[in-house]
Amino acid sequence: MRISGESRLLVTASIPAKPERVVFRLESCDQGWADENPIDGPYAGSYTWIEAFIYRPDEDATDAPAPQGDWEAGFRLMKYPEVWVIQRNKRADSQYRSYEIVWTKDTDFGWDPMVGRGSGRGFVQTLRPGDRIGILACAQYAGWVNYIKCAEVEVVF
Repeated sequence: MRISGESRLLVTASIPAKPERVVFRLESCDQGWADENPIDGPYAGSYTWIEAFIYRPDEDATDAPAPQGDWEAGFRLMKYPEVWVIQRNKRADSQYRSYEIVWTKDTDFGWDPMVGRGSGRGFVQTLRPGDRIGILACAQYAGWVNYIKCAEVEVVF
């Protein structure tokens, strides 16, 4: 499933089985400027990112209900102790960059300010048949913009 252009949200169809891995392919950038220089790497201090979330069929969910709408009806947002950041944009860089992030049940890497990849810890383990995977393009502050050229989620069983 793909998003492109002005879309900022992507939600897959329900997954039929427990996946082996989830592959996120992204092409994105931020607004191309910032007020201060990065300290710890090209992705440190970036306030634009793409995050993942899980929607679970309502009868199985234990968290707060999702906003109602066509694709959300009957599903609840599953929360994790931390946000599942897939990838941060390179800070103050308006050139689109391509990223491929692969999460498996064994994924357990931490934040790396040199590559901007978030931790996939717990994501694949949390998925169950019937869940939907969503990704959302985020920008934290006014003036920061998250440009998404395209995004794709591949679920491998």
